[in-house]
Amino acid sequence: MFPQRRMTTDTPDGNYSQALNLFVRGEDGWVQMPSRSISLNDYMKQLIKAHNADIDTEGTPEEFDMTLCEHLFDGPETIEGLLAEHYTLSWALASLRDKLKHYEDARIPEITPEGLQTIDHAIGTYGKDAQLTKAVEEMSELTKALCKLKEGKRKYDTPYNREMQEVYSNIEEEIADVFIMLVQLFAIFNPHELVNITKIVWDKLDRLKDNLDKEAAKQEGCKDDTPEC
Repeated sequence: MFPQRRMTTDTPDGNYSQALNLFVRGEDGWVQMPSRSISLNDYMKQLIKAHNADIDTEGTPEEFDMTLCEHLFDGPETIEGLLAEHYTLSWALASLRDKLKHYEDARIPEITPEGLQTIDHAIGTYGKDAQLTKAVEEMSELTKALCKLKEGKRKYDTPYNREMQEVYSNIEEEIADVFIMLVQLFAIFNPHELVNITKIVWDKLDRLKDNLDKEAAKQEGCKDDTPEC
């Protein structure tokens, strides 16, 4: 089994890709369709008019949203309930696509349910202490591989010779090993203990962005021969 190509795209091709990207979340709840892009509210109003459904389309977007939610109680046996259900599925699928896009844009490797079971099995078989030691070993191997890359760039003029290709291939192997161990670390230190990890990551990225902005401002200032340079 080979990894599936990414599922989210702004340029879908073929029925399968278009189906996965039919509903796209935007500032005002946009629906991306194969031939057009309109707001979700306008899209629903067109459907309501086309099917002569008894749904009030007046009021603010928030009021229209509440109206459609109320028609969910009509059930899919009625056109009003069916359209309300379609509306709910539209924004829900758009939200799920948006979340998936975050992971795919970050290029986080996919781990199948079977892979997660294997990770739990490894921890149960070898023990937490052994896997913590294994994590240190794998991170050390990646460090060595990256050092070989830096050394190789000093020795060779081009990255396309066989020696450098082997170095890059080894780095890929070690990155994969470290990623698997990171997933094991998340499993070992359960989510209750790592509840703030996401917030810490966001805070550190905000700090990095601030530093990059300061560096960019500094570089821009250097063009004007300011004293700081």
